[in-house]
Amino acid sequence: MKLDRYRKNLQGEVVGPDEKFLKRKQVLELCGISLSHLYYLMNKGKFPKSHRLSHRSAVWLESDINLWRSMNADAFYKEYGEQIKAQQLGEGAAA
Repeated sequence: MKLDRYRKNLQGEVVGPDEKFLKRKQVLELCGISLSHLYYLMNKGKFPKSHRLSHRSAVWLESDINLWRSMNADAFYKEYGEQIKAQQLGEGAAA
């Protein structure tokens, strides 16, 4: 079984059937931030990246959002910032 085909959360675990996908509005409500701040944090590597479902739809993994909510933004960046930026670079290279 090739695990690289499957979505993974920030901790590197394959997303299971009990994982919830959150839409942008749900993420904003849970985190108490504005849309512009959400994208600012994502660009800085201080917020989990979204997962594309289609060309018009993106979601966030509930486990990633809960992980972010349990940490402050700077601690999150120290732990996962490089990983998020590497993912962003990988997507840019593929496009």
